Amino acid sequence: MGRRRDAALTLLVGVPVAAGVAVFRPPVTLAAVLVGVFGVLTLEAALLSQQARVRTLWDDRRVQAVAVAVTLVCVAVAVVTVGPTVLVAVLTGLVTYLLVLLAVELRNWATG
Repeated sequence: MGRRRDAALTLLVGVPVAAGVAVFRPPVTLAAVLVGVFGVLTLEAALLSQQARVRTLWDDRRVQAVAVAVTLVCVAVAVVTVGPTVLVAVLTGLVTYLLVLLAVELRNWATG
């Protein structure tokens, strides 16, 4: 259930971000893509070091709701202050995270 929930929450953020990309049409730069990919992978590595604590906090639905809301507000503020290229980095990061979830799911499925 955890990975499915995480994917659904990721999509709750990803859909408005993708809409922002469609509306603003920011340039897709290598730098923005790399920030998104490596940002997510770095964050996941850091969270893995405190896996039990993170899981305990993340299982609280209030934490999940606040995380989605805060992320959307932070992205909106970043777009206003930095520019719409932020949307490329965020969307790339979200897609990367979904691919990580898929890889873990496929590994678990293959190993039984």
